[in-house]
Amino acid sequence: YVSGTGRRPKWVPTVACGVIRRLFDARPGASLLMADFDWLPQPEFVSESITTRRSTPADGEPIITSMEDVDHACYLTSPRLCDILYPTDFPKLADYVRSRAEGKASVKTMKQSD
Repeated sequence: YVSGTGRRPKWVPTVACGVIRRLFDARPGASLLMADFDWLPQPEFVSESITTRRSTPADGEPIITSMEDVDHACYLTSPRLCDILYPTDFPKLADYVRSRAEGKASVKTMKQSD
């Protein structure tokens, strides 16, 4: 994560940016379709031990859900096998794709519903 507004850190999708960068470096004329969550609900904590965290709260942080469908407050204190779900800011990701494609791609964002 990086510094966000005020003193609160902000998560940045570095893996997604790396995949996009490598795709356009290797295949400048490639087509790309992305679909994911643009919003996630607040986690549901079912016990006090699950809310224990070793990381700093951050804007845009993921929901960490175990394979038993239990949410955890921090990826550092969660079980080894968990889904780590991030909401995607598609307009910002589209801007990044436009910059990597250097004007050689048509970039659109569409939303199924509000």
